[in-house]
Amino acid sequence: ISLEPGEYELSAAEGFGTASGENWYWNECYDGFELVIQDVENLEFRGQEGAEIVTRPRYANVLTFNECTNILVEGFTAGHTVEPGYCVGGVICFRDSDSVAVNNCSLYGCGTLGVDAQYSGDVTVTNCEIYECSYGGIRMWSVDGINVADCTFRDLGGSSIAFLDCKNAILHGEAVSGSY
Repeated sequence: ISLEPGEYELSAAEGFGTASGENWYWNECYDGFELVIQDVENLEFRGQEGAEIVTRPRYANVLTFNECTNILVEGFTAGHTVEPGYCVGGVICFRDSDSVAVNNCSLYGCGTLGVDAQYSGDVTVTNCEIYECSYGGIRMWSVDGINVADCTFRDLGGSSIAFLDCKNAILHGEAVSGSY
């Protein structure tokens, strides 16, 4: 998937909340819907400079990947259009996914987390700017194989990085043991 420069407002998409496909659907959350990409392999989601994905529902992740493998998210800006302090959804979320990477992205709140990975493996986050998220920058929970490098964090409401019950984590080229 290649994104040309411009704003992509997910909550204004045709079929928002009602349409679905073989590998995607809208998941209902408290104040709207979030886009979920399900059971996909070998997907590159790239943006050209000036491409931005946004959503309005405060309880929605901007992009959620469930049970996916070999996913690259690269080169665009993503976030919520609601003022800081009022969101519960994050920006990019991986659940039960393997070999996923977020590179050269700008991820912003008012979402809770820039990158959230749960029960996944081989997760890489590099060269990203993560800012104005209300809970923190990156949270990995029960992830085996993490590489985080060259990221910039600013104006966060919590920790820049949290590793909870993770294994084989590398942070800026250095191995991390235990939870962090």
